[in-house]
Amino acid sequence: MFSFCPYDGTPLQAQFQFCPKCGKNLAELFPTPQPTTTPGASQNLNDVASSKAAQSQENRSPFVFEVTWENDSYPENTPLLARCLCTIKAKDAQSAPNFQQTHLVMVLDISGSMNIAAKYPFLRQAMELMMSNLEDGIFLSVVLFSTESHLLCNALPAAEIRKNAANIVSWMDTCPIRFQETCLSKGLKIAMQVAQEFRQKEPFTIPRIYILTDGQLTDPEACFQLTPELESSKMEFHSFGFGNDFAFDSMRRLFGKSLGGTIKHIAQTNDIMERFQRVVQVSSQIIASQAKITLQFSDKIMPGDFFSHRPKPYLWPASQFNPMQGPVFEVGYLEAQREYIWALEAHLPPKIATSYEIANFQFSFTQGQSAKQVSWPILVPISGQQLGTQQSNITEVFDSLEELRNSSQDALIRAYEARISIFHREKRDPQHIQALQALLAKLKEGNAKQEIDESLVTEAELDPISTELAIVEEIPPPVADHKDEDTGC
Repeated sequence: MFSFCPYDGTPLQAQFQFCPKCGKNLAELFPTPQPTTTPGASQNLNDVASSKAAQSQENRSPFVFEVTWENDSYPENTPLLARCLCTIKAKDAQSAPNFQQTHLVMVLDISGSMNIAAKYPFLRQAMELMMSNLEDGIFLSVVLFSTESHLLCNALPAAEIRKNAANIVSWMDTCPIRFQETCLSKGLKIAMQVAQEFRQKEPFTIPRIYILTDGQLTDPEACFQLTPELESSKMEFHSFGFGNDFAFDSMRRLFGKSLGGTIKHIAQTNDIMERFQRVVQVSSQIIASQAKITLQFSDKIMPGDFFSHRPKPYLWPASQFNPMQGPVFEVGYLEAQREYIWALEAHLPPKIATSYEIANFQFSFTQGQSAKQVSWPILVPISGQQLGTQQSNITEVFDSLEELRNSSQDALIRAYEARISIFHREKRDPQHIQALQALLAKLKEGNAKQEIDESLVTEAELDPISTELAIVEEIPPPVADHKDEDTGC
């Protein structure tokens, strides 16, 4: 019998200790009711300022847009830096139906280090459970890798997968490449080729590639050569680190700036069944693809830096906005019941005496075969007008992101202090918070981050519930066209 997380609607089983999506402690979630809006509270800035046409446009959109300011108002006639959070979320499941079919590609490590009772039996059990419950609208491919790689099944529809789940696991058990070295590059090439070929046949089906590995790669350089292809493919790539010895740094380098780019840790290997079930759930909840943000800044506004806060910390420095007005930021795929949050800085001009539109937030996306766009004004409240909503934790959010643009010791300490405070408030996994606190203590003792034990840094930066990489955007070099290589399969 399922219950549901009151924050994001995720189905929860009795044995779960934490919500697999938001990471909150279930013991603290229940029986606390979900907070409701107090009548007469300050209205959202855009609800007040939007025109009737904009409201009509928003009503047709499956998404809600909110702006939350660091201050409830800014003093008039004073040039200063205004900071806000911009949040997009689906209105609800009914207003944001799943228009998308998904091609789920699982790339599974079956190398020698997997040949223990704490790993391979759980992997095969998780795969059979996942396939037996695969939801309609999902196509599944499975690639196995060891010294060589093998395509176990190729873009089979959910109904066929459910029917043959036990047989597919049996084929995995007898695969002749099992339990050798950990060579990912060949398996990744097969996965990309399979995903590209299916996308040519079904161009509106979304490919999502998940890689599970439990050890250090024996072919890291061959993998890194594939990074430009991953980035240019516009496919989502995700990774699971299975157990306590996996290639965190190698996977981070491999993903580069590709879409997705999450690395999630499965420290307790029996948790793999819950994680794989979560993969199916998330894959069936994609409601939009090819999502992009365009910020059109108003005259006299000098943009500051632009960050992604959720689901993945990311930085687009203002110095790279070219031209200054109209930078475009790729978001990729959007899931129902997830909040997407960006942190925006803008330098206000002097002599502003009333609420002022600093930028127009244009959001384009695709649902099925339909391309859509909606836009919202971002208006800064001036002179105590209190048009906006204020949250005291916005400063903490910016502090937590400061590490992306400032690697000084003080910035690192502020960043980790802010993350710990945010995660406490969000009731995240206590073990992860303890790792962050241990790393913070080392930093406060004067240790440089690169001098601290690598295992502690990895444990602190890997959230076992929902791990996302923090990436600093760099100006990308020109990407040459890459032809598909013969996989031999």
